[in-house]
Amino acid sequence: MKLLILILASEGDWYPVCQSLWRSYMNSHPHITAYFMKHSTDIEEDIVVKDDTIFVKGVESWEPGCLVKTIQSIEYILHHDNTFDFVFRTNMSSVIDLFKLYEVITRVDNPLLYAGVITEYFGIHYASGAGILMSQLTCKQLIDNKSRLNYNTHDDVAIGALCQQLHIPLTPLTRYDTLELEDQLDAITADTIRNYYHFRCKSLKQYKLTLYNMKHIISLIYGDDIISHIVLD
Repeated sequence: MKLLILILASEGDWYPVCQSLWRSYMNSHPHITAYFMKHSTDIEEDIVVKDDTIFVKGVESWEPGCLVKTIQSIEYILHHDNTFDFVFRTNMSSVIDLFKLYEVITRVDNPLLYAGVITEYFGIHYASGAGILMSQLTCKQLIDNKSRLNYNTHDDVAIGALCQQLHIPLTPLTRYDTLELEDQLDAITADTIRNYYHFRCKSLKQYKLTLYNMKHIISLIYGDDIISHIVLD
């Protein structure tokens, strides 16, 4: 069973450090492959894959950029390597326990899976964009119906609205949010996170706290050695 992780990314601000933190572990599972998704104005083709990054032709934006990158990357992968069973679409300020997430997909018995932390927007129930888990069949349904997507709203809302139209049920997933404890990271221990596989580390205060949150969680899951060389200051 193969899992593909697609990470919304860009070049601005503190994202290069986020990428370094992600790269420390993101391909450490033998059955999981991870790619960053970025827009680029320097490519002639619509999509170029270079090393661990999928470049989509265009200018970075929240709307419709996040949705465009997601849909075009999934479509590209379906056409060039459809051996994956699941896609987990996430973002730069998340940390994933790859081995525990893989355990989750091994227990899935629904071929039409659309799952995540459930939230609501004007009557649309959708999986939070920080972590959307979809089966290959769900991905195919999205691509086959991509003309029905609303590119004038949030990417996760647009995906949720289309899944609702296609009668694809929404399955709840869990997530650990570091927000309430970001000023006291010592309170986040290996024991407190042992039942989680997805960690939302974004700080609303300052970007450096996001980086410290990420590094702390990674060290608890994978050990200090893989990130000791990454400087946050």
